Amino acid sequence: MPHEIVKPYNNKIDLTFKAAAAAHQIQFRERVLMLPSDKHENHLMQEDAEKGANFFKSLGIFDAVKLHRKFYKSLYANMLRSEHIPFNFFIPLKNNPVLARDFFNEFFKNKIASIDNIKIEYAPKPAKKFLNDETYFDVYVEYTQKDKTKGIIGISVKYTEITYPVAADSAEDLAIKNPQSVYYQVTEKANIYKAENIAELPQDKFRELWQKQLLCESILQKEKSPFKHATLMLMYPKGNLHLGEVAKEYTPFLEAKQPPKFVAFTYENFLTALRNATKEQRFLDWAKYLNSRYIVK
Repeated sequence: MPHEIVKPYNNKIDLTFKAAAAAHQIQFRERVLMLPSDKHENHLMQEDAEKGANFFKSLGIFDAVKLHRKFYKSLYANMLRSEHIPFNFFIPLKNNPVLARDFFNEFFKNKIASIDNIKIEYAPKPAKKFLNDETYFDVYVEYTQKDKTKGIIGISVKYTEITYPVAADSAEDLAIKNPQSVYYQVTEKANIYKAENIAELPQDKFRELWQKQLLCESILQKEKSPFKHATLMLMYPKGNLHLGEVAKEYTPFLEAKQPPKFVAFTYENFLTALRNATKEQRFLDWAKYLNSRYIVK
């Protein structure tokens, strides 16, 4: 399913979407959850957050949150930041492998035979054997294709985020500027980028996609890796025009491969794929929640 581009972005539009998303989350808290906020209108009171009010109430989502981490305000209480979003969207897929297979086949042309593992906030260890930094996937998926070959999917989940600059002289900045760094070693070995576009990858707007793409490729390159395929997916709301434009510009940098190396899709695409994958009422109720909670009209 192709990603959706509405129109070119600019900073004013990006800030307008963030304001609209913030207002939407406040309205959801007040009218649907009917709960008060703390001093920040997009933050739940701690007592409500500790009961799981930031999450869909069934399908094992809050149980997974509690196993992942004890109370942490950004995850449990902040309704606007994206930390909680991978749990609300992907834990039901983790807990229902057949649904997960059918869902991902909406994007992978029905080539997937099974979804073997889904993890939230995952980076392979030890870091020094991969990118030697703190790059991680919001969601990580392992799968088996119908031809018995295995693959991975790294998913970056965004909401209101836009481009951010790297800190000057940080380890990340130095690695990007050093043509001998592991970033460039993995890039060269992967041979997935068109040569004329490699110099553009360190730009702020492409840098995070490049890093996460390289994390995918570093897993393939590990000695005795069981995986043959690796795909980076970017998930964002249609209203985040900045990310839509970045995805549109980044996609042609990559050589055509099957499975694809990069797939960008919106929250709206996610809901369409989910509804195509199942007619079971408990999952349709979950889709209804996701639509009400995150789709900014």
